[in-house]
Amino acid sequence: MEQIGKNDITISHGPIASLQWGPMTMPFKLPAAGLPRNVSKGDQVAFDVKQRQDGSFEIAAIAPTADAPPVSNRPMPAPMKGEMTMPKPPAGVAK
Repeated sequence: MEQIGKNDITISHGPIASLQWGPMTMPFKLPAAGLPRNVSKGDQVAFDVKQRQDGSFEIAAIAPTADAPPVSNRPMPAPMKGEMTMPKPPAGVAK
């Protein structure tokens, strides 16, 4: 985990096949209940996300992983937990 802000956290993650995302560093909205007390900046974490109505992604579950290799070297497990749907591109837009 790279950064913890007031309303979001920034995580560097490996590929997420179910979303067709490559590895990247990106912010996620904090869960409504906030982060667990045992999660801190710099931790290696396992997490699930869900897409919000506004199109942003929110952490649905997060926990530190004691023996995890660096996130950039570890593919995310598939399928991801949670319910997600990606918006369909407008007509005439190439994938």
